[in-house]
Amino acid sequence: MNIYELGKKSGLPLKTLRMLDKLGALKVEADTGPLSAMIFHMKGNMFFTTGMLLQLLDNPALVGELAYVSPRYERRARAQIDELGDVAASHAPKSVTAEIAQAAKGDDDAALVIAQWLMAALPSDPVPHHWAAIRLLAPLNEFLREQNGRLISLALLNVRKLPEFAPYWRSEKVGTRNQVKYFRPELDL
Repeated sequence: MNIYELGKKSGLPLKTLRMLDKLGALKVEADTGPLSAMIFHMKGNMFFTTGMLLQLLDNPALVGELAYVSPRYERRARAQIDELGDVAASHAPKSVTAEIAQAAKGDDDAALVIAQWLMAALPSDPVPHHWAAIRLLAPLNEFLREQNGRLISLALLNVRKLPEFAPYWRSEKVGTRNQVKYFRPELDL
């Protein structure tokens, strides 16, 4: 039994179980990789994190493994991947991804570089926050993804604060959550 299965069966928070594991008080199997974390996450949440979506894009076989666990998880994974579109054809250039850390710190010039790329790349149909985050993180190696993955939400928040970018996003209430949607506005001629 791994730590995720133990958390499910015992009802104890994962944070508590990780602390007990660090102290050596638990005897659980080693983490079985990203699949266990995805399954654990899907039990309490309908949406994958940006990091999990990147793992699914990098290793499409994980979707099949999710199907083995639950057809519902496979449907959710496929729907979220389909919503992203063709990431490889439209990911951000290196000059844009290099600005993520500075944009997260509040540098308006770095945020403007990201905003200008997004303004050119966004489709006219609204797309979720993950659409932009994945395209900014996808061209990076694993180390840079991990470093910038923590900063991407803050960087995009600072992009949304720019007055030039105001017509390119909106917040929508979906169920009980607010979701940010990005889109290219229609031009009035």
